[in-house]
Amino acid sequence: MRKSGTRKPMRFTAKTGLAPRFASLLSARRSKPNVMSADLIRRLFSDPDMLRMGHLQRRRDLNLGFGGLYYALGRILRPEPAIVIGSLRGYAPCLIAKSLLDNVEGGTVVFIDPSLVNGF
Repeated sequence: MRKSGTRKPMRFTAKTGLAPRFASLLSARRSKPNVMSADLIRRLFSDPDMLRMGHLQRRRDLNLGFGGLYYALGRILRPEPAIVIGSLRGYAPCLIAKSLLDNVEGGTVVFIDPSLVNGF
């Protein structure tokens, strides 16, 4: 039984599609497989919320900050599923989902955000 004010975890998979907020960022259209392209980073950073996350990311030089680490962990560990708890606006789940899309095995990201920040 869910407590009042709690949300169900957001689930999306590399095979079945992503939550709508991330679908356009991680579309299957990519110029080179298995590459974190500058175009994808520009699209990610076009959302102002993705630059206010505190992961040391920077638009000026397309630096993902800790996002590079999240992506690398997904590529190296190949989790099934990857569970992300408390990501606020979805920066970490977005990059982990991209890493799972780039893995041959695919995968599932379960995004659980217990906070109800700004009606997100």
